[in-house]
Amino acid sequence: MSHLTLRDGELERIYKNYPDKVPVFITKSDTAKSKIPEIRKNKFLVPSHFIMAEFVMIIRKWLVLSPEMAIFIFINNTLPVSSMSMGEIYLKYKDKDGVLRMNYAAENTFG
Repeated sequence: MSHLTLRDGELERIYKNYPDKVPVFITKSDTAKSKIPEIRKNKFLVPSHFIMAEFVMIIRKWLVLSPEMAIFIFINNTLPVSSMSMGEIYLKYKDKDGVLRMNYAAENTFG
């Protein structure tokens, strides 16, 4: 997995310009065995009031997944609760540099 980073001063600019959003980096899991595509965009500013389930829908759209493909998003090998807000998840799981890093994997649920 590539380790995405912020440029110097970028986190401070995010907090100043977007105080209601959380910085999220998402990459394909190294252990994903399915033929899920690489996501075209890895960095997101997500409204802190979004729940995890809403963010999953955004990622599904970016990946252009078929309806029968299930996607799983992990943070430190843990599945976050889908009803938690992104703000709550950010406070619980953010890295030392202030970024919430996630991995995704998918499985075909119908064969």
